[in-house]
Amino acid sequence: MASEQDSEIVVGKEQARAKVTQSIVFVTGEASPYAKSGGLGDVCGSLPVALAARGHRVMVVMPRYLNGTSDKNYANAFYTEKHIRIPCFGGEHEVTFFHEYRDSVDWVGIQSPYCF
Repeated sequence: MASEQDSEIVVGKEQARAKVTQSIVFVTGEASPYAKSGGLGDVCGSLPVALAARGHRVMVVMPRYLNGTSDKNYANAFYTEKHIRIPCFGGEHEVTFFHEYRDSVDWVGIQSPYCF
């Protein structure tokens, strides 16, 4: 764990950057612009970008909600060809992953036809 002295903010010409960077993962049900119904979507869409701008390595993991067969919000996300099977609700369900690198943040969408 970083001490207060280690986590001092260094102010540069353009933007303050963290002296000690962290790897941060957000696991959320919504993040703008992919899916948003309120404040959580706003925060999980903007805070990761702000933290990445300060030099942190940031990833957001959330369900890949689709409206029909495709959704323009996910147009730049690519299919990772990664599949896993998760035991859930008395059976196994296949989950696939989609990825987009935008605004210095890794955005990971999890898709499962049985859950969302």
